[in-house]
Amino acid sequence: MDKYFNAIVDGLNLQDIEVLNVLTSTRATSLLSAITRKEVNDKVSYSEAIFRKTLQRLEAIKFVNVVTGNKEHSIYATEFGQNAINLIAERNEV
Repeated sequence: MDKYFNAIVDGLNLQDIEVLNVLTSTRATSLLSAITRKEVNDKVSYSEAIFRKTLQRLEAIKFVNVVTGNKEHSIYATEFGQNAINLIAERNEV
């Protein structure tokens, strides 16, 4: 299973990593601490199309969850997303 997770992490692009980094650095790591899509996109400054594509990709691989039900959807990094950022950080320290 570790090989599969590593393969998924290796497939992340710069936009994926930056969005995950924003979520983990702002401690948006649970349903209660989720931040709005607008807050995240303000920090990464992507076009709406690239941002939407990045979120869909991260949600599909279960690295983020989107909280619906409010006027504006919120996002948080799942445990898998947090582990991915930690793995990338460990690789860059070596």
